[in-house]
Amino acid sequence: PAASVVVPAPHVDSAGTRAKDGPRSGPPDSASSAKVSPDTSKAPPSDTSASKEKRKDKKPKKTPFLTDSAQYIGPDGEFIRKPYKPKWSFDAVNAAIGVDNYYGAGGLAYLTLSDLMGDQRISFALSINGSIENTNGYVEYAYLPYRTDFTAMAFQESQNSAYLSFNRDGSNGVFVNDATDKRYGLGLGMRYPFSPFTRVEGGLFARFTERTTVRDVYDSTLSYDSTYTEHTRVDALLPSVAWVHDNAQWGIVGPVAGRRLMAGVQYLPPIFQDSMSYVKAEADARFYKEIRKRYTFALRVAGGFSEAVSGYANPHRYYVGGESYTFNAHANYDHLPDNLAQFYFSDLDFPLRGYDVFDFRGTRKFLTNAEFRFPFVNELTFGWPVPFSITDVMGNLFADYGGAWSTGNPFEQLGLGLGYGWRLNLGVFVLKYSRAWPTAGPVGARSGPRSYWSLGSEF
Repeated sequence: PAASVVVPAPHVDSAGTRAKDGPRSGPPDSASSAKVSPDTSKAPPSDTSASKEKRKDKKPKKTPFLTDSAQYIGPDGEFIRKPYKPKWSFDAVNAAIGVDNYYGAGGLAYLTLSDLMGDQRISFALSINGSIENTNGYVEYAYLPYRTDFTAMAFQESQNSAYLSFNRDGSNGVFVNDATDKRYGLGLGMRYPFSPFTRVEGGLFARFTERTTVRDVYDSTLSYDSTYTEHTRVDALLPSVAWVHDNAQWGIVGPVAGRRLMAGVQYLPPIFQDSMSYVKAEADARFYKEIRKRYTFALRVAGGFSEAVSGYANPHRYYVGGESYTFNAHANYDHLPDNLAQFYFSDLDFPLRGYDVFDFRGTRKFLTNAEFRFPFVNELTFGWPVPFSITDVMGNLFADYGGAWSTGNPFEQLGLGLGYGWRLNLGVFVLKYSRAWPTAGPVGARSGPRSYWSLGSEF
């Protein structure tokens, strides 16, 4: 007969104590032979149809991570490739409304949006001054997925020349307070970086300007006689190219170390008009040396010239003198542009402190600025009537030398200004005060020191 093996069950006595494993004597008692019913008090509830439907309707939690690899891994084990579709979102939105005592009600808005990968960007700017006729608008599209960046832009501007400076005796026809200038144009731009600090950039801009002048004519008795309207156009196509290098490190009011270099050329061909053509070349070099923490020596050297081409008129002029974005007006009204074309094609260059805007003018320019920048006030605290503190006021000592000319000895047509100033970063902008004394100047320039209150960072 086949052999059988009997494995004895563990013995549990009447007290519920388990005996050691081993053979038992005698018949099994009721405790060992009885079946033990499982404890159902802790078992999960039965899976009813209602609970099944509830779990089925429950949506999975959203997560930025891909939890299921089947969503992005193909059958071959490689990532699934799909064409990228731009997803646009706003980067910045700003708007404001107000009332002006000249134009009336108006408002302005600025917004920019880009796609998810930052490959494309669109910017809008709009300013309405009382009416649709006095509306300024700007739109730009930037295509940025490759090393070379491309931009396209369009704009429209409308401005009454009452906001411009005008000659006190009314003899200058460029700056009048009864004309409206409307400008619109298109532009294309390109930037190619050689490194994070160096690039070449170019642009092609078409600009169209029309001035409408409305004048009321009075007779010798100051009685109204008539009204006449005059239209003047200044249209242009302006291609340009420039090389730029910039590795400057910035402090709280301006650069403190590094250098900023630029060299560029601009050309006005006789396109859209048949009376003007010129070529302009200029360069600007700025060097910053931090002697010790917050003590910096800054040096700038800039120069440029413009020349007429093929016998056409050259409307371009350089105007050198004064400080930019000042609260207190300072201008030499005897050196204003001679015509509307000069106004739109000319360049202002700052700073040449100790002088007024338009003091120096010509088709050539030279300007150098040397500054020593240092901490002036670390902290100034007031306790009454309102507790507040002024911190990190920077001071500077400067010497500006330069000017503009067309003919003659340039050294006889340059000026030197010496002075000091302080700068305070208010968070939104930098407030600057400068006091300068001229040592020499062009014919017609006023003498004596000048003070400048202005906004903007150091050069």
